[in-house]
Amino acid sequence: MSGLHASYRLADGRVAVCGYVSGRSGGKATSPALFAGSLAAPGSRNFTPLRVPGKGQDTQRIATVRAYCQAEQINI
Repeated sequence: MSGLHASYRLADGRVAVCGYVSGRSGGKATSPALFAGSLAAPGSRNFTPLRVPGKGQDTQRIATVRAYCQAEQINI
């Protein structure tokens, strides 16, 4: 993970999280992929990823994740 950012909502205690994740394939690092999701109310350790239709890192999915992050006051 890299570029991990979060914001806390006072109204319900939810923490929005946005960042980049990459892995390894064939011994080489993969390109970073944008992700977003949220941690539930305080005391919970469950991460719920943002469910975005589509597959991979297509432009529509990236735009949707970026819009979610901006709505949560997270610049990524």
